[in-house]
Amino acid sequence: MSLATCADRQQVLAAQTRLARELDLRPDLYDVYLVELLTLFSDKGVAIQNVATSDQHVKAGLAAHYLPVFKFNALAQTEEMIEQLASLLLPIEALLTHADYSPHIGTSQDLIVLFRNMWFLCVLFHFTAVEEKGPMAWLMPALAKIATKTPNLVLEDAHDAASDIEYSTVIRHEYAHSVSVTCFRKDTCLKSLLQVFSKHRSFLTRHISLRASEIRSLSPGQVIFLLMMHDMESMRSAAGLPSSLVSYFTNSNLNRQSSLIACMESVADKVM
Repeated sequence: MSLATCADRQQVLAAQTRLARELDLRPDLYDVYLVELLTLFSDKGVAIQNVATSDQHVKAGLAAHYLPVFKFNALAQTEEMIEQLASLLLPIEALLTHADYSPHIGTSQDLIVLFRNMWFLCVLFHFTAVEEKGPMAWLMPALAKIATKTPNLVLEDAHDAASDIEYSTVIRHEYAHSVSVTCFRKDTCLKSLLQVFSKHRSFLTRHISLRASEIRSLSPGQVIFLLMMHDMESMRSAAGLPSSLVSYFTNSNLNRQSSLIACMESVADKVM
């Protein structure tokens, strides 16, 4: 990426963040801007997965002597997109910081879906994982603030809650099962050969090791959901907020998923 392009993107991010901070002059536009930011976040998150999986198909057709250069360029492009996605959390945090804005209270179903998609993507790309120490560590204060203004993500009367989680529209099946992950350690970029889903499942097993057998039967969406529940509720708990864990157990569709509900109970016990 050229220096000019980088500077342009930084200017856009600065403008987005400044607008979020100054929007208290027009509080009637809080929801409008939040929807725009969360929608953009979801779109970018899906785009990253699409680029990564398309790279896998291109790589399969390349001659062996071209692969090292292709891998380097493809990895750099994906990492750059992930960094841009992470940066978008800054204007979201800035908007939610306004004391007179409470989107976590009495919010719409559509906004709840956007919040859930945002958290799913944050988990998918390891923004919330304390295990992943490195350049993304600066995100934790922003995520902690966002967690305090996040509405309950499971509604009692949502008839399609189980399918929304298992078949989330922002998690691409091909990405979850076939794309290797980049891990950061200090200033060195190490490429793991684990599948995305395998790594997330490993994280979840560390959190609730007694549920290892149930975790093996979960779909990628369910694993991401449980990690989201663990990470976000841990942030809320650390901030001294009342637990919203009970809301996860009010939906009858989710309660019929035996392996999932057993893991949810273990996550709740760990967070509390």
